[in-house]
Amino acid sequence: MFEDLLEFAVDYAGRLGAEYAEARFQRDLTESIILKNGFPEISARRVSKGIGVRVLVRGSLGFSSTSNLTRESIRKIVRAAVSIAKASSKLGGKISMSEEKPSKASVEVKPRIRFDAVDVDAKIDFLKEIDGCAVETCERFGVKLPSRLFEVNRWDLEKHLITSDGANVYHKIPRVMAEYLITAHSPQHGTIQRFEEFGESRGWEAIEAWKLPEKLEHEAEAISKVLLKGVEPPKDVVDVVAGSEIVGLACHESAGHPGEADRVLGREAAQGGESYIEPKLLGTRIGSEVVTVVDDPTLKNSFGYYLYDDEGVEARERKL
Repeated sequence: MFEDLLEFAVDYAGRLGAEYAEARFQRDLTESIILKNGFPEISARRVSKGIGVRVLVRGSLGFSSTSNLTRESIRKIVRAAVSIAKASSKLGGKISMSEEKPSKASVEVKPRIRFDAVDVDAKIDFLKEIDGCAVETCERFGVKLPSRLFEVNRWDLEKHLITSDGANVYHKIPRVMAEYLITAHSPQHGTIQRFEEFGESRGWEAIEAWKLPEKLEHEAEAISKVLLKGVEPPKDVVDVVAGSEIVGLACHESAGHPGEADRVLGREAAQGGESYIEPKLLGTRIGSEVVTVVDDPTLKNSFGYYLYDDEGVEARERKL
């Protein structure tokens, strides 16, 4: 889709003096179905698409994008990207690209049950079933759930990348998500909240596989018991066995984000913060020798699944 515009963008950038150029088409379709305190909220469906162009000129990068998918609009953004790169080159600090094997591939994840194959009423009934399981379970313990939010989401991603060094990669990946936030209350014991998110690169079959009615029944029972019978943890230093949610959070925040190149190089300080990792630490072990943290986007059905990155380089497991 729009491959001719991508090829035109890369070719035009080269004619304007770009040492490297890439053009990327992306289309995102998102949809949310929400149930709040047992009542459906206004559901939303949104489609956004556009083409972005990045160029390397005189050792500096420039970027521009448009949602107007015409040849004239592509000319404008290519000229803008080249102009930005030329202006940036006056600041010094030349950029060079690594030597990578350009990939040519088409990756499509086909869902067994498309999200839109299940009608809206059925989705709302599904959320009502989950809501009912949570409420009924808490009531058995004399606990109320005054605030409940349940949501199922869809994100269909379509992306096509063409680069001047020969990469041509197409991805089409459907993703589904579910999340809930429940607040339990007891007049004698106060309140407690539980929040959880789920996500996979599949279709509606993933939501069915999560068995959310049974999951919420278990979670509602757990938070009711914690609210009614929970005891204060010890104040001394103790050994603990961390569950998967805590381990995942620690890996994500303490190893994942700090290892992002934008943060390591100080280019995201205003938006996302800086990092304790510095470029000079490349190859240095961080943390315990008995712990290995990896980032692997090639895991089938994982929420962050992809087989080629946004520069056309084949994905792989990376030890952080």
